[in-house]
Amino acid sequence: MNEAPRPFYESEKDRSNERDVIRVAEAAWSAKAIKLKKAYHVDYMLESSDGRKAFAEIKCRNYSLHGLNRLGGLFISLHKWVMARQMTEVCRVPLLVLLKTTDGYWYHATEDFKHDGLSFGGRTDRNDWQDTEPVITLRSHRFTKLR
Repeated sequence: MNEAPRPFYESEKDRSNERDVIRVAEAAWSAKAIKLKKAYHVDYMLESSDGRKAFAEIKCRNYSLHGLNRLGGLFISLHKWVMARQMTEVCRVPLLVLLKTTDGYWYHATEDFKHDGLSFGGRTDRNDWQDTEPVITLRSHRFTKLR
């Protein structure tokens, strides 16, 4: 039995926020960002002017970094986390989790993929059972101010 394709929930505002974050990262690290297709499970590949490379996943939240902990942390799909780890291990580059909050721009660079817990979560406001899944948690202490 074929299932209908999943709806695409990303809005123009989401894409605008993502572009804003990646511009800040490009300026901070003198890097060029290349948008990746969905099959890669992360948003961008970055290449700095000195040749260093990284993959990047972008998250935007409508609360402060401190508020992140009150809500349990930043949640990332376990599937996305595992796929990103495989990509970084094969390519021998880090993953940058880029985070925009109401109080700034932050990043977490990882090659060891340590995290602060595993749970089951996601969005429940769209009545889409595929919006909930196993997620890893990143608490605010893992993030460094970008700008």
